[in-house]
Amino acid sequence: MKKSLALIIALAFLLTSVPAFAGTENDAAVVGDIIFARPLGLIGIVAGAGLFVISLPFAAITHSVDKTSKTLIKNPVEYTFSRPVGDFDYSLDAPKEND
Repeated sequence: MKKSLALIIALAFLLTSVPAFAGTENDAAVVGDIIFARPLGLIGIVAGAGLFVISLPFAAITHSVDKTSKTLIKNPVEYTFSRPVGDFDYSLDAPKEND
């Protein structure tokens, strides 16, 4: 009787224990970035390219092609492919560090 009670208690502890994870506070940001931000960045690149094509005649007339291309194409590409994973405080206009 004591052995079966001890076995039931041991199984209860094993089945209800919570595993410990070695992680940092930045884990949620990395997961959220990979699951949500990067795919949305890809959608932004496609949408920005489409808007750029539509706005190109107007941007050419007003001599603002560089500003339009930076806003609609370069910034989404940099946000999606150049920004470190999980770094949502990354500034698109910050100078790059040379490693």
